[in-house]
Amino acid sequence: MKNFFYKGIDLNGKEISGYLLAEDKSIAENILNNKGIIIEKIVNHRFFFNYMKPKNNFEFFIKSLSDLLSSGLPLTDALEFISNGKAGKSIQNEGLNIFEDIKNGNPLHVSMKKFFPYASKFHLSLITTGESSGNLDKTLKLISEMINENKRIKSELISTLTYPVILFFSMLLLLYFILEFALPRMLNVMDLSGKIPLPTAILLISGNVLPTVIIAIFYLIIFILILIALKNRIYFFQKFIDKIFLNIPLIKQLIIISSRRVLLQGYTIGLSGGLNISEVSVLVMNSMPNLQIKERIKLLINKIEEGNSFSKAIEDTSLLNAQQVASIKIADETDKITENFELLKNQFELKLSVTLKSTVKIIEPLILIFFGIIILVLALGIILPVLNATSML
Repeated sequence: MKNFFYKGIDLNGKEISGYLLAEDKSIAENILNNKGIIIEKIVNHRFFFNYMKPKNNFEFFIKSLSDLLSSGLPLTDALEFISNGKAGKSIQNEGLNIFEDIKNGNPLHVSMKKFFPYASKFHLSLITTGESSGNLDKTLKLISEMINENKRIKSELISTLTYPVILFFSMLLLLYFILEFALPRMLNVMDLSGKIPLPTAILLISGNVLPTVIIAIFYLIIFILILIALKNRIYFFQKFIDKIFLNIPLIKQLIIISSRRVLLQGYTIGLSGGLNISEVSVLVMNSMPNLQIKERIKLLINKIEEGNSFSKAIEDTSLLNAQQVASIKIADETDKITENFELLKNQFELKLSVTLKSTVKIIEPLILIFFGIIILVLALGIILPVLNATSML
């Protein structure tokens, strides 16, 4: 469906203008003619920046819809407001599509899934629950807060890691250039037939080994990126890769931390939105990016259905640490599970932020020291033979 802007004269001779959703221009003209409108102008309503915008405007749409519903507007009025472009041109087409779809009798979560195919399953499931429970405005507000928090963490992560990553790869490229191109030319003009200083010997060995290692690192990174791209497209491949990733210690730890965050965030939002433990567990399971972790949540759901306590079932997933599990056990007994998850989530987010910043502060000087030692060996390996030759003269 395309969004057309039209301008014309109605049956009363009054000039009117507006937007119309149609498959193509001829159908839009027929719709206007059937309404008795004399068309003066009709164009496919596009903007230059639409070609540059992200394909998925789900986050901005949710925030706008949440703000409108919180102000007291009914759902249809809020969607009409968005469809008229008053909430922003970037979500106007989606707003118009969803508005027309809801007028045809479809629920909001079905329309959202249709016109935002890349939206989070967890968010869509929360919208479904909010509609069925009559708490759509509260649910959308929770999703909006969740999105804002995710964006904050993502922005913090990117800003924290950008400098060390750029520094690391810049140093690798510099080292590769020196060893592969500059070093051979320098050594060709030196007399290395006699006793070679230790730094020079190290330099000769490094010149034969390190360029290959550096190239291998870049190929490995490209290979991992290809695996990640294929992982998101082929289910069998995704299952295979997820299993491999969980057997690599460092990657496994990153997956556990990411899954722990999804779990704490999911239970906090879901329970606050009025869902029970079983319903939230299903949503959390569907939100897990790793299929192996998803199987653990599935076992958790089965254990709850068999009558096991929630604290015991979540302990068996091995996604939470001992302190978090102990806290959930107490909350399970005192029936304060919702408040407990809120507390655990806030503690985890704070600790994750502090740990990330501390790690980066340690990594940065280590990178500088490591490459500083390499540059020192390079300098000594080149200078010492020259000094020896000079002293012999």
